[in-house]
Amino acid sequence: MFREPRRHLRQRQKMPVHFGSPKHHFHTISSPLATQIPQAAGMGYALRRSPDRRSRSIAACFFSEGAASEGDFHTGLLLASTIPSPSLFIARNNGHHNSSDDSFVYRQRSEVEDRKRVDNPIARFRLSMESHRRWDAVAEEELKVHL
Repeated sequence: MFREPRRHLRQRQKMPVHFGSPKHHFHTISSPLATQIPQAAGMGYALRRSPDRRSRSIAACFFSEGAASEGDFHTGLLLASTIPSPSLFIARNNGHHNSSDDSFVYRQRSEVEDRKRVDNPIARFRLSMESHRRWDAVAEEELKVHL
């Protein structure tokens, strides 16, 4: 899954954002939609089976919401849930929808906008962190200063 050791990442064989690092245990991304999901589940399983890495490593997988309609999404999550493994799956709404995902086809614009305000995942996450005392105004100010 990694390039040959003697080849440099800047060579033309890579796509623009397909970076990887064996030293940092960072695999390159996959271009086709959703193929990285079962790969991450398999990698998580391999990490679980490796005694020297099982307690300090996870397989993190980032994908767009459009990938959830692909077979690989369901296959990957089923695999990860069947063989419990340290895998983290993060779906991101990148704003690119196919026609079946266009909320405005089925709902009034005002209803969609109201739902975004009421059911904002960032606001929900903040409230959850605050309720578990893992985030507060002081931590937020420290982060702002740091960034």
